[in-house]
Amino acid sequence: MSGLFSWLFGRSSGAAEGADLDPNAPPPQSEPIALESIIGEDERRTIADVEKFPWRPLCLLRLQYSDGQSAIGTGLLIRPNLILTAAHNLFALDLKTFATAITAEVGVKEGRAEAEARVNRVEVCPGYTKVRAGDARAYTLDFGVARVDTTALHDWAGQTIDVLAHTPFRDGDLKRSRLNVAGYPDELGGVRLKSADGPVRAGSVKGPTFSYEMDTLAGQSGGPVFRYHAEKEQVLYAGVHVAGGETANMARRFDGPMQRQVRAWVRDLT
Repeated sequence: MSGLFSWLFGRSSGAAEGADLDPNAPPPQSEPIALESIIGEDERRTIADVEKFPWRPLCLLRLQYSDGQSAIGTGLLIRPNLILTAAHNLFALDLKTFATAITAEVGVKEGRAEAEARVNRVEVCPGYTKVRAGDARAYTLDFGVARVDTTALHDWAGQTIDVLAHTPFRDGDLKRSRLNVAGYPDELGGVRLKSADGPVRAGSVKGPTFSYEMDTLAGQSGGPVFRYHAEKEQVLYAGVHVAGGETANMARRFDGPMQRQVRAWVRDLT
């Protein structure tokens, strides 16, 4: 490893950079505080059948921060008690503090959930808490996990997406892929799961991030970016959605270093 890549991943996998959360703290009251992008016409579709695969393991995160602000985010249930999401949902770079309370929900329709659980521990990629707000290096570290205090989410979902069983995409395969991004935007009329699909920007596949024109809005950060084979009911995990701009949205790529860090969290937290 050399240069920026070694700075990002020179620390040992599994190094503790997290916080315990009080499951008895007042539950979050969510309003969006982040912006993401609709590129041209909004091509997202509402997922009405959240009970069906692959939508069951997708989680809505209701987030509360130390300054009183609240937000929503998205995550993916990868173990019965562990959710993979974006680090910026869990740790506010501008405040330099972890979220004070998080509630995770599954099966959400019109803002109503089939099951919920409180988060009692969060971990973010080593190095993320040291990055300054607005520093582009944050995107390469923007993933983390949230552990919930019960198996209520899995009891309803009945399944997880075991990303550790997935082989990271090679550059050429990722460039040729048509992917899906899904999450829970906070919009008028109640929170609903939305999804969009489209190609990867071929020139963006370099290093630990990649970009696409699939539409997202605030609340979808932390949602999975994946290739889905409907006939096989197979999900191939490509990354975690982390950011948006005027002309493209971005994922933190699921690569070898991310896979090793997630494996360490699964070992230590489940």
